[in-house]
Amino acid sequence: MTARAPIRPVIEPHMALAGGRAGGGGGDRDLPTPPVGVALVIRAASDPTISLHDLGRLIEKEPTLTVNLLKLSNSAAYSTGREVRSVGQATMLLGARTIRNISVAHAVRAMSERVNTGELDAKLFWEDSLRRACAALVIARQAGYEDPSEAFTVGLIQDLGVLMMAATRPDVSGRLQQLRTEPSQARVLGETNLIGRAHTELFVNMGRGWGLPPDLVDAVAFHHSDVLALPDRRTNRLAHIARAADLIADITQTHASGDVVLRAKAVVGQLEARAKLEVDGLVDATVAEMTAQSKDLEIHIGEQPSYQELMEGANKALVQINVSYEELTQQLEQALREKEELAAQLEKTNEALRRLATTDPLTAVGNRRSFSESIERFLVELGQHGEPLTVISLDLDKFKSINDRFGHAAGDDVLVATAQRLMANLRAQDVVGRLGGEEFGILLPKCSERDGRIVAERLRQALRVIPVRCKDGTLVPVTGSFGALTLRTAMSADAVLKAADAAMYASKMSGRDRVTWAATSPPVKIPGFR
Repeated sequence: MTARAPIRPVIEPHMALAGGRAGGGGGDRDLPTPPVGVALVIRAASDPTISLHDLGRLIEKEPTLTVNLLKLSNSAAYSTGREVRSVGQATMLLGARTIRNISVAHAVRAMSERVNTGELDAKLFWEDSLRRACAALVIARQAGYEDPSEAFTVGLIQDLGVLMMAATRPDVSGRLQQLRTEPSQARVLGETNLIGRAHTELFVNMGRGWGLPPDLVDAVAFHHSDVLALPDRRTNRLAHIARAADLIADITQTHASGDVVLRAKAVVGQLEARAKLEVDGLVDATVAEMTAQSKDLEIHIGEQPSYQELMEGANKALVQINVSYEELTQQLEQALREKEELAAQLEKTNEALRRLATTDPLTAVGNRRSFSESIERFLVELGQHGEPLTVISLDLDKFKSINDRFGHAAGDDVLVATAQRLMANLRAQDVVGRLGGEEFGILLPKCSERDGRIVAERLRQALRVIPVRCKDGTLVPVTGSFGALTLRTAMSADAVLKAADAAMYASKMSGRDRVTWAATSPPVKIPGFR
């Protein structure tokens, strides 16, 4: 795989529901939850008003957490250099934030032991997770991050969504196992193709439902993002470290194939650090750290190759590819001479052209043509089954001034980011299309007006909550004017779009950055919404 997957972090307010079920729909509700007592410790440790004495008393009520806390308090990842013999000592020496990190790591391990991962090898999964955790720890130490143990925790949990994906969709667990040795971008693309979303999105829904600390959840949510612009500097840096750790782990898991080393060097080179970080040193330091940490966390790991061994293996593989290239070329030429093979190749080409004809090349969402086909199809289904259809029209506010002030390249970056944020906050069955310029359309099948209003408001907030960071580093604030309506009886597609556009223009005339519901839909009042 060489295609790049769209990064789709979910941007929603954090919901502190410690001990509750994870949201997100479908099989997510069947996921296990952390032990209630441990969830209370995590929540308490995140409360700046709690005393260390009271925190220690909460921990002592959970025997397994107490044992794990004392063990990890003396491990290389969390140790302060002084031996910890009791919960009281641990809380005093480590502080609430580190206690929180250890509790999160314990909760995740305890919860995951109760899931059946199908064909996904859980032992290899935890070896890979430990590799990311140790890489994050090494990078955090060398880069001078405030709390390396926090980076270790994020590294340990950042791919937990893959484990949960296998548990809820055993039919794809075998393919997830195969994706293990693919580079990070290919893994994300593969997951999205399999179930319509990546592991980061699943983790965000779960983490918020479990009441995990918002900064840790946000760092995981964005650790595959090429553009990081989180409002909290510490969380933003933590996400950058997690991203770099993921690429360091990729070097081992892919056997240094393709461009993984170059990508790792690029990302590591962007990290704030007191001295230059070298990828080869990070890989070898990660191997050494894994050996020590595997004993503390009781995670079995196989023999870990050094950076030099990985590069030697990659060079041998490259030589083998070059040797067999001529044979492969001859086989391909022979195949192309055969009529059936040629016809099959032409059919594949035509299919690719059909996809190009229905996709907006800039934003990768549907173009006007495919959007029109989708709305016609949904209107037919509405006429047959009578289930509601919500249609939303969106126009970015003052987009011309963005182009005039920041340039058309920045305008393109804003359009791409808008499409990604819309997709990240919608269901797999929902449809997003770019209708032209800065105008987008959204179709929500089987969505009532009440639910549609909630979704429209969430999309509005997703645009405005964080400015778009353009490729040149420029931060561009973005808002949108929304118009919407919900249909319960079929109308013509033109009439539907005109009604949605009229409501959108009403939002423009009322001051922008708001949602207006078309009069076509009977009013449904929801507290807090316009």
